[in-house]
Amino acid sequence: MSATRTLRTDALTLRDINDDGQLVVAYDRIEDTSNGDSFGTHKSLRLPVECMVALDGGHTPLSALTDEERAWIEAEAGKALEAAR
Repeated sequence: MSATRTLRTDALTLRDINDDGQLVVAYDRIEDTSNGDSFGTHKSLRLPVECMVALDGGHTPLSALTDEERAWIEAEAGKALEAAR
């Protein structure tokens, strides 16, 4: 029997703004399983400063983004978010 996975975290966190104006953003996704294991993905992304409007307060769950915002950030991140899932 395979373990059931429950999503604990799927969020972007603003870490820094580079001198060139790019945002340094951490993407974290953590899933817990019914047998007590956890699986995590952590990626550092570089996004243009225009993406700041989607990062409300510096920490944003992906579920809080609109479909348009999520598509925009995934496009800007070179599909890194989609590949991490």
